[in-house]
Amino acid sequence: MNKIKLAIVDDSEEMRNALKRLIHLEPDFEIVLQAENGVNLLELLETASPDIILMDIRMPKMDGFEATEKVKYLYPNIKIIAFSQYDIESNIIEIIFVGLKVLLVKEILLRNYSKQFEQ
Repeated sequence: MNKIKLAIVDDSEEMRNALKRLIHLEPDFEIVLQAENGVNLLELLETASPDIILMDIRMPKMDGFEATEKVKYLYPNIKIIAFSQYDIESNIIEIIFVGLKVLLVKEILLRNYSKQFEQ
C-alpha cells in the first residue's frame, strides 16, 4: 500500500518537529515536504508532491489563507488541512471563505498527543 504523502507548513520549527514526531507514529504517512511559510511552500511544491498539506494559517511572508488559494489554483488535487493556535471566529469564517473544510487547533492537537511527544 502506498503511503499518504504529507507536507507540514508552519513558521514554528518546534511545531513542525512535534508534528513530525506524531506523524512518524503512523506507518501509513510519509512527510515529503516541510516549509516555514507560504512562499517557501510554493517553492518546494515545484519538486515535491504531497497528497495533503497541514497548513498553519498565521505565518509571516505569506499566510496560510493566501498560500491555500495559490495551492488550490496551481495544484487542485492537493488536499489542505488548516491548523492554528487560534480558533477565533474570524479564522473560521476566512477558512470557509477560501474553501477549507477542516481546522485543527494546535493546543488540542498537542495536548492529546503530548505523551507520545515525550517518548
